[in-house]
Order: sequence, then structure tokens, then C-alpha cells
Amino acid sequence: MFLKQPITKIQASAIGLTYFGVVITFSDEVAVSGANTYLGGFFILLSAVTYASYLVGSGWLIPKFGVINFTAYAMLVSCVCVFVHYSIISETNLFGFSWEVYLLGFLIAVFATVIPSFLVSASIKMISSSNFAIVAGVGPISTIVLAAIFLNETLSLLQLFGVLLVIIGILLVSLKKGNNL
Repeated sequence: MFLKQPITKIQASAIGLTYFGVVITFSDEVAVSGANTYLGGFFILLSAVTYASYLVGSGWLIPKFGVINFTAYAMLVSCVCVFVHYSIISETNLFGFSWEVYLLGFLIAVFATVIPSFLVSASIKMISSSNFAIVAGVGPISTIVLAAIFLNETLSLLQLFGVLLVIIGILLVSLKKGNNL
């Protein structure tokens, strides 16, 4: 609404299917509730709203700044925010760890944050932020599938049905005529 770009019927259907699939897939997890389940759910919702805002803004800003500049600015702002947050809440000296911790931190930063961030920005430029948001629905699904493979967690039929709905939603967007996926 902010950018005055209408959502197509295919996108609306894909959004509905992918989110419904994610809800179905993780509905069993809500049954395992602790004292802070609803607080955790609130933080997840807040994170989703923040990420959606980032995606919408990036779809608008990437053409203005370019993929590399936009991603570099976003990473710098994120880095500053992390260090400010750490300095406020942590009682541990940031410079008191062994060199192995810094090496592993550097490798994680490069391979799990920097490179994927540039790839996400390039993807948003190629397929639009709204389509990327739908395709990104595969993230939670891949997590549950990898947990079943590597952690020997069991998948219920309901979870598999949710996974199928997410995949159908992604296929709706990716198979749309004229799409660059």
C-alpha cells in the first residue's frame, strides 16, 4: 500500500498458501508450550514485520542505490546496531575471547551473513521484493526438513501437508508467465 503497487491474484494466492502452509507445519510446535511461548510468538511476529518492512524498502531502494551499495549500507547499519545492543546488555568484554572465536565469527559472518545478504539483494532486484518474500517462505520449511534429516526429528502428515502447501505457493509465483525465476 505504501508504494501503491497492487498485489496480483497469483501473488495473493501464493501468500495465502505459503503462510497457511507455514502455520500448519509449525502448529504442532505450539503444543509444546512453556512459560514464555506467547512472548516468543510476539517476538517472532515483530521480527516478521521488521523483515517485511526491510523487503518492501529494499525493493524500492535497490534500484536507486544499486545492489552493492544498498547491501553494504544495510550491513553497516546492522553491524552498528548489533554492537550498540551488545554494549548495552552484555557484561562480557568483547575483546576477551581467544583467536579461534574471532576466526569462527569471521567465517560465520562472511558465509552465513554477508554473502547471503548480497544474494538476497540481487534476487530482489531480479524478481521483485514481493515475489522474493513469497519464495523466502521456503526458509522455515527447509529448517524443518533439515531437522528431520540431521536431527532425526519426525515429521507428521500434517507437517508434510504444510510443506506441500508452501511449495505449491512458491511454484505459483515461480511458474507465473513472464517471471524471471
